[in-house]
Amino acid sequence: MAKAIDGGDSALVVVVGAGGCGMVAALAAAESGARVLLVEKTDIPGGNTALTTSLVVAGSRYQRDEGIEDDPEAFIADITRRNGGQASPGLVKLMAQQGAPVLEWLADRTGIEFTVAQGASGHSQRRAHGCGGGWAFVRELISTVTKHPNIEIRWSTPVRSLILDSSGAAIGIQTEKGVITAGKVILATGGFGANKDMVAHYIPKADGIPYRGHPGVEGDSVRMGLEAGGVVANMDSFLPYPTYFRPLQLPMPQPLIHNGAILVGENGGRFVDETRYPSGPGATMLDMPGKCAYEIFDARIRQEVASELAPVIARQAFVTGSSSDELAAKLGIDPKGLSQSIEEYNAAASGGTDQFGRTPQALLSAPFYGAQVWVSLYNTQGGLRVNENGQALKADGTTIPNLYAGGDASEGISGPGATGYLPGNGTLTAIVLGKVAGEHAARSLQD
Repeated sequence: MAKAIDGGDSALVVVVGAGGCGMVAALAAAESGARVLLVEKTDIPGGNTALTTSLVVAGSRYQRDEGIEDDPEAFIADITRRNGGQASPGLVKLMAQQGAPVLEWLADRTGIEFTVAQGASGHSQRRAHGCGGGWAFVRELISTVTKHPNIEIRWSTPVRSLILDSSGAAIGIQTEKGVITAGKVILATGGFGANKDMVAHYIPKADGIPYRGHPGVEGDSVRMGLEAGGVVANMDSFLPYPTYFRPLQLPMPQPLIHNGAILVGENGGRFVDETRYPSGPGATMLDMPGKCAYEIFDARIRQEVASELAPVIARQAFVTGSSSDELAAKLGIDPKGLSQSIEEYNAAASGGTDQFGRTPQALLSAPFYGAQVWVSLYNTQGGLRVNENGQALKADGTTIPNLYAGGDASEGISGPGATGYLPGNGTLTAIVLGKVAGEHAARSLQD
């Protein structure tokens, strides 16, 4: 064992990872009276939280201000419907009940101004709370964390392993510079999307598809937790983002689907209810030739999402056609199939639902636009098993003393596989488990 560089410090909470979960955990522990050391392997905060578009919670004051009636019970029903009831009921309940209070706590502490976004994005109610994007959220959060007198941050500090005592309790971390001992350790390094070997092992269907998350998310927390005697759950769970323009490494914006875009295969035929975005289309595309499809929209949709579409327009990521036949020729797909798909979709737009259960809101009309899109790996959703305090668990259900995990480092609430992800699940587990783990760790030091 390397020589301790800080000496014994049983009153210190060490948080590993400065993404959303880690920063929230550090802030919660510090506000609960603990001294906190936040260590990050890179020199940039945020992790995959910086790539998110909004935080999804139910029953917030922002919803009430807009007259939106929502509550945790409705949220639980939506989550359970999407994951088929295959996630931890205790964690699902925790996320639904604590999401809004944690969001409001963050707003009060950081000064972030949240607004409720338009569109339900797979939810039964408008719950997406935006603040200008993931980087805007991260910027305000790291500013608050940096200024807190009880928090020290060390950048470019990779953690090799946990330090355990003879009883198996976590008492610190081994970094490249030496040992840092602590009273509590919170693992918040995200999932393992950037680790090709782990993806191939745990999620064979995602092996080889583009990864568009943070490059530092390499499964460090899962590895260290397993080495400490922890267990994992739902390691095949992940977010398959279905509309990624691979040649230019650009995501096609989500509002295209929400405003009426459709997805078709090489035969020009639709294959899914696109509004089950993103996991529904993404999971289906994993079994399609080339793991790709074609996103089709029209001038009305282009105009409605003009601001979000600007980066795609600037880099010419799609083609246009004055008719569906012309568009099909440019995309290299079957023109008859595409024409039929548009006709059937428009017929449903006159009233009712289509064959996939989608209820179109408006007709698709020429001129048309389209792009070939690929399914990509956005983030993983499985990880270390934890309880409602964020404490890491052993196979027998007992806790690993002093060890916590949250965010994409923990098992999450999407259940197994590629179809259980409900938009917002990942960031929700990050902020909620970050706060409860930070508070519990701090309180435990005082007991």
